[in-house]
Amino acid sequence: MNMKSLRVIVIAIVAGAAVPILAGGAYAAVGLPAGTSAAQCVRGCSMQKKECIQTARTTALACKLDCRTNTAPTALGACMKGCSSTFRGTKDTCRADQKTCIAGCTSGTPIGGTTAVDAACLSSCGTDLAACAGGVIATAKTCLGGCRTAPDRLSCLQGCGAAAETGGQTCATEFETCGTSCPPATP
Repeated sequence: MNMKSLRVIVIAIVAGAAVPILAGGAYAAVGLPAGTSAAQCVRGCSMQKKECIQTARTTALACKLDCRTNTAPTALGACMKGCSSTFRGTKDTCRADQKTCIAGCTSGTPIGGTTAVDAACLSSCGTDLAACAGGVIATAKTCLGGCRTAPDRLSCLQGCGAAAETGGQTCATEFETCGTSCPPATP
């Protein structure tokens, strides 16, 4: 077994062990018991962040392959650093968007809204967001797998990134529309 294979196995084991810890931690971090309406909304925000980062990874893979394919050797380092810098910036945006989303869940005032809405409705919107973002992630991973054997790997990766970005934007828009269409909270 080579070092790369060993590293992939170790990362997979560590990531698998961390999932139960992180899943409960998202709710605990904002003081919500799992299973509550607000917690379901927060779950949607967490899946949206995961989708956002997966999309950023896909785009970064395409960017780096583009550098290796189309950049002069003397400019390769700068090109690769640019891809990494863009990826880090996008991850920061994903995290900021998650915080905004969670703030809307915990206050009961959805993104784009100005008043508190029915908690059960907002919970349903969060559940739908989680399902939508999960679908984007699964589609992106399948697409990336197909790129391994694609004749034009760069175009394939770019297509996967563009599709994931469009899917993520659709999920975010649907979540915002859902939240703002919820009935007002009853006192």
